Amino acid sequence: MARPKSHQRMAMDMLTSLGWHVDICERKITPKLTRDLFGFVDVMAINPDDEMGTLALQVTSPDNVSHRLKKILASKYILPVLLTGWRVEVWGPRRKPLRDGSVLKAKAVLLSPDGTPTFIDRSLVQPDLCLEIDPSKSSGYVETDHGNKKQK
Repeated sequence: MARPKSHQRMAMDMLTSLGWHVDICERKITPKLTRDLFGFVDVMAINPDDEMGTLALQVTSPDNVSHRLKKILASKYILPVLLTGWRVEVWGPRRKPLRDGSVLKAKAVLLSPDGTPTFIDRSLVQPDLCLEIDPSKSSGYVETDHGNKKQK
C-alpha cells in the first residue's frame, strides 16, 4: 500500500499546479529535528506572474494551522520578511475535501494599517483559484482578472 502524501508534498503539488516554482528550505538537523528558514518557512515559492512574486510558506496539518500562525506572529523575523515584500502563508492541506469542497485550511499573514503583522483567513480558497491579497482592503482579497469571486 502506498504511503499517503505528506502535507508538505500536497502543498507543493498545489503550488506547482498553479504555476509556482517551489523548493523546500527547511534543514534537517537530526533525523527527527528540522530547522525552518527564519524559524517558520518550510517552502519557498516564486511566480513572476504573481503580484508579490515570492511566497514563504509554513506547512502543517489543518488542525495545527492556528498554532503555526501564533508562532509566526511571535517571530522576530516576521516584520522584516513582510517589509521585504514576501507573501507569508500557513497552509494545512486536507487529504479529503470538506463538504463545501475546500481542500485547504489557510491563513495569510500581512501588515495591518498600523504596521503590525496580522492575518486573514484563506481557508475557503480552492487551490484552483488565483486570488491576490491586497492588504489595503479590509477584506484582504481583491478580484483578479481570472473572474474569481472576492471574499468580503
